[in-house]
This record gives sequence, C-alpha cells and structure tokens, in this order.
Amino acid sequence: MFFKSCLTAITLSAVITPVVVLAGAQAPIKGSATITFAITSAQLSSVVDQNPGGLINFELKDGINGLTVSNNSVSVKNPGSYLIMAAPQVTATKDGGCLDTWFVLNGQDVKNSGVRLCQAKKDNTNVLVSQVVMKLKSGDKIQV
Repeated sequence: MFFKSCLTAITLSAVITPVVVLAGAQAPIKGSATITFAITSAQLSSVVDQNPGGLINFELKDGINGLTVSNNSVSVKNPGSYLIMAAPQVTATKDGGCLDTWFVLNGQDVKNSGVRLCQAKKDNTNVLVSQVVMKLKSGDKIQV
C-alpha cells in the first residue's frame, strides 16, 4: 500500500506533517554576572509527500539551536538526555495497508521506537506520533 505523508516538523531538544521534536541538553551561555542556559532544540518539517521505505527529508528548518541539521538527519553537539518526537500526517492512497515509523541512531534502528498505523480506506488521514527519551553523545546522528 502506498501512503502520502506530509512532514510538518521534527523537534529535538537538550535534541511529519511528520513532526520530529528533539529537546534535551542545556548549553551554558556566559553573561556578565550570571550564567544562563539555552535549550538545544530544532523544529523541522516538510510539505513534500514522503515515500514509504526511506528516511524522512526535512526541507523546512525552523528554530535550530545547538544542533546540526541536514536534509534527513540531526546531529547533536552537546551530550545529554533528549526528547525526540516524530508525528507524520499520513493519507492512504489506496484501500488497506500499514505504515511503520521508527528512529535511527547512528545508522542503527532504535529498539522500541517504532509505531504502526494501519488504514482501511483510501484517503483516510491520520497523525502517527512516536517519541523517545534517549541519552545522546556529541556527534550522534538521529533520523526518522
């Protein structure tokens, strides 16, 4: 079965419609008399239909702080615990079928991060939400 998927965001903090949110580590910002912290985060999205069986591409990149973002991955600069969320909006292009979404860390599937959406009717639209909290190291790369 084929699906149309429109990504709207990936968010990462400390680290579709799919939406992916990464939130986590705090990086110190030195001020004159005090030290404050900035949350590492990114909001990534796409308005382009995505094809099943491949990595999600994000051509829209908003609010990036403390991360390095490419078309289909986010690299962590600061180690820490991250909330990572993906929420693809999925529309069936024919009757019957399932779509799986999961996270990939440094080229390896993340165990227990997958979710499945099965749709019975053509043109049904649903949002498929997946999220994990993970400890990440500097240089780690996340993909959906």
